[in-house]
Amino acid sequence: MLKKSDKKPDRKSDRHGDPYSDLDRQIACALQVNGRASWARIAQVLGVSERTVARRAQPLLDSGVIRVVATVDTQRIGWGEPVLLRLRCRPGTTRDVAQALADSRETRTVMLTEGSTDCFVEVVPPHQDWLRELLLDRLPGISAVAAHHAHSTLRFFRAAHEWHTQALDGQQTGLLERKGLPPFAAVDDVARLSDEEEQVVHALAANGRLPIGTLATRVGVAPATASRQVDGLIRRGVVRIRAEVDRSLLGLPTEALLWLRVGPSHLERIGQALGEHPAVRMVVAVTGDYQLCADLFLGGRWDLYEFLTRTLGAFDGIIDFEVLDVLATIKRAGLVIRDPRGRPGTGRPQRAAGRGAPR
Repeated sequence: MLKKSDKKPDRKSDRHGDPYSDLDRQIACALQVNGRASWARIAQVLGVSERTVARRAQPLLDSGVIRVVATVDTQRIGWGEPVLLRLRCRPGTTRDVAQALADSRETRTVMLTEGSTDCFVEVVPPHQDWLRELLLDRLPGISAVAAHHAHSTLRFFRAAHEWHTQALDGQQTGLLERKGLPPFAAVDDVARLSDEEEQVVHALAANGRLPIGTLATRVGVAPATASRQVDGLIRRGVVRIRAEVDRSLLGLPTEALLWLRVGPSHLERIGQALGEHPAVRMVVAVTGDYQLCADLFLGGRWDLYEFLTRTLGAFDGIIDFEVLDVLATIKRAGLVIRDPRGRPGTGRPQRAAGRGAPR
């Protein structure tokens, strides 16, 4: 391990006006890899003191720049596969539509976008009847929604919780990540959660670093029991605990949604290649008039242009594509980040109706 020092990696970035240090970005990356890694473990991997890590990390957590959450593999607990919605709203109504959708327990992501779509939404239907009602009755009955398109997810080539920045090298990442977890959204058995486990999942969805003692008190169990439940939920693949990090800290101010029309014989190859690209936070095969959807985190507009011309331009089999600028993220990983008028959100997850974990 590196020799510990309270000073070495804690230098400020060379970016003009950047309030964050390289160490801040390394800590953020470490929490993306393993959201419940102790400060001592992160300090050991980074080669600094535990005190330095805690001093730098805690204000980032307190301010919401870094939010450690539990992402639930909803298919593993018997819910349906996620569905991606593209909504076109009537003029002047987009913010109200986004707010209503963000308030829903079944939405995991809500974004305001620029382009042919005004609002992008990821919903996780508890069952098919709920989805049919949403698509056939509820959305058509909302006068503010002029048009909607639904895309069921088929295969995640990279899920959002699997992405992290490159602030750490491969050896550091390997020392932090948990090994042997089941693949996301590839379910052989449905996990049946006890009432206590559901309470644990709901608590971790709001704060993935909740101390075991606090968690045990909330659930009403012994600390040893709470610790076993957290470990079991992670090991069984029910939850993935990771950090959602504000793009300002990552130095990646541009986010865009990429929709691709791809020939069937090229779908697997292109999906896998995009899933390995460092700018691709998420890429999934979907139904509908597009075959792939990807979420991109980039350093600026020129990086987006180069991604389109060089990365996409190198692929055979892309028939057509569309890029949607992300204007604002209202909800991510089930947490309301800000309201549609730019005010900070509560950061609280909504408990799903009936049995089941929060989205």
